[in-house]
Amino acid sequence: MQPPSIQLMGTTGEVVIVSGRPPNMMNPIDSVITCLQKYVGFEGRASRSEYWWFFLFTIIASLISGIIDAMLFGIELTDPTPISWALQIGLFLPSIAVGIRRIHDHGLSGWYCIIPIYNIILFATEGKAVPNMYGPVPTNTLDGESGSQYVVVQEPMQQQYQQPTAQTVSQVSDDGYWALVDGNWVPTELQNQAIAHGANPHVGNTHANTMPQMSEQVVIYSSPSSGGVEKTLIVIVGVVIGAALLVVLAGVLYVWASSLAGDDNDSNLVGTWTNPVDQLVLDGNGDAHDSSGTFESWYTESPNLYFEDEDYSYEFRYSLVDDILFLAPYDEDGILSEEDCIAYLAGTSGESESYFNDRIEQVESDGKFPNWCNP
Repeated sequence: MQPPSIQLMGTTGEVVIVSGRPPNMMNPIDSVITCLQKYVGFEGRASRSEYWWFFLFTIIASLISGIIDAMLFGIELTDPTPISWALQIGLFLPSIAVGIRRIHDHGLSGWYCIIPIYNIILFATEGKAVPNMYGPVPTNTLDGESGSQYVVVQEPMQQQYQQPTAQTVSQVSDDGYWALVDGNWVPTELQNQAIAHGANPHVGNTHANTMPQMSEQVVIYSSPSSGGVEKTLIVIVGVVIGAALLVVLAGVLYVWASSLAGDDNDSNLVGTWTNPVDQLVLDGNGDAHDSSGTFESWYTESPNLYFEDEDYSYEFRYSLVDDILFLAPYDEDGILSEEDCIAYLAGTSGESESYFNDRIEQVESDGKFPNWCNP
């Protein structure tokens, strides 16, 4: 982290903070909320933490949506992925916007986003520690207000901290780092020793911000105490739990969808069907196999049975009579071809021509032959 710049201004020697990177990174929740609030916010600047937390969010969200799509619609390349597509469309603009703001943090045009390799370097490196043409330094807070603390110490910059004399001290702060001398708060020897050993000036004194200003002032920058680590851990745990719940929900939806799909298929058709010239196997998972190798899958929408391969769908009228499956195809105009009706016996018994003919004659004599089947 770069320290803030300090500039001496005016005849009074007032010292003000004019620049500096934020002391803490933006937490994940603030990053996601900020990027979604600035949905098409291409102006301004974004810090590394704002950009990379949102980038991680998009990756996790994409993985979860992919899992849900796979459970609901399958995992083949040709299977639909509507949830993933909806997510990608929804996150496209805020992802572009935060990338452009990240480039702006370096004082460069957002068009640098499209330069390979170099754009990644810019995304990964710290931006400028001073305001630029695109705005002030990012604060890494959701509301845009800095979380830094500043305290004015009434002591000339050119001089070392002086130990107040005993006779002028009227009050010492509770922490022992400040003393009230002639109406002014000044550092004590304890403060001087701490600074001599490399410590930052202590700002814990409750009276430090109310000290009257002298002709020369020093503005001391102090990072606030923050539960950033705790917040990050809470967010990570929350994301993991949320992802687990989404996966469980997707599994429940998958089982439910599968049960609905199973209801569409006539379970009485599952099994092996034969006649003297052909064998047809219908699996419970929707796969289909026939002697010619034409059909790959099947499903029913009463009173029709559908077969599919990679390119076509075939529609048949079907009926089950005494373990005999009657099928008649529809032509391209949707007209039932009754003269092309064929029959299959359950199991492999239909492979015997004599047995097959006996069963067909029996059904016909019993008056159970479908009236739409004219073989």
